[in-house]
Amino acid sequence: MLWSRVMVGQAARCKAGACLFPRRRWCSNHSGRKSLQDELNSQFEAKTTSDASDQRLKSGVRVARKTYQENFEAQAQELFRSGEKDVDPSQSGSKEEMKRIAAICVSVGFFVLGGTFLAVPLYKMYCTSAPQVGGGVNKYVDNIFEEASNKPSIASVIQVIFRSAVGTKNSPLMFVPLQNSIEALVGEPTLAFFNVYNRSDKTLIGISTYNVAPVEAAQYFNKIQCFCFEEQRIKPHELIEMPVFFFVDKEYLDDPGTAAISSILLNYTLFVV
Repeated sequence: MLWSRVMVGQAARCKAGACLFPRRRWCSNHSGRKSLQDELNSQFEAKTTSDASDQRLKSGVRVARKTYQENFEAQAQELFRSGEKDVDPSQSGSKEEMKRIAAICVSVGFFVLGGTFLAVPLYKMYCTSAPQVGGGVNKYVDNIFEEASNKPSIASVIQVIFRSAVGTKNSPLMFVPLQNSIEALVGEPTLAFFNVYNRSDKTLIGISTYNVAPVEAAQYFNKIQCFCFEEQRIKPHELIEMPVFFFVDKEYLDDPGTAAISSILLNYTLFVV
């Protein structure tokens, strides 16, 4: 009843030019309540359809996103499995190769070490069994040493005896050799020492001379450094040491006149100036 009154009043307003719904077609042709109801129903159905379409679209998007994510994870897992299949054989092969190289190096090291220890006994076995000219190696070496021992030695040994004296009986100087004798090699330099002591309370100057005996060996006795014929300044109660550096020439061995001489005498005499 109320709706009828509203519609009657609306129709009257439309006639008067004061229609509340000027943009609605039903107001201009006065189609009545049925036309308005149909319009409202169509708008509601359109909105419902739009909402349903939005829901279906969102649902489809969610399904598509989930499907894409599942496919992506499946593809990633498949690629990872294929990568493991491709990499593992090479890695395992490289590891096996490294183990094989390490084993070879260790084997070579043990072989070299064992060869070092076995070298001496193996060489001894070879020397005792290998035939050479005139017998084994040991016999050959023995023959060489025997021939060398029969030859005269170039580096023969000769004894050098040292003596000393002072110029006067009551000399204030004491003059003695530091060694009585030396076994010297012919051709090799030898060093000897003489000591002189001043027993007085004043400074003294001394000069020494020398001689070598026997005469046959004297020509082969050569001094490299000597204190003879040089002034020696000796302070009161001072002890000084004077060196003699000498050698016996190798020609001494070739001289028939020295064949029976086994020692040489070196004598020094010290005088106070």
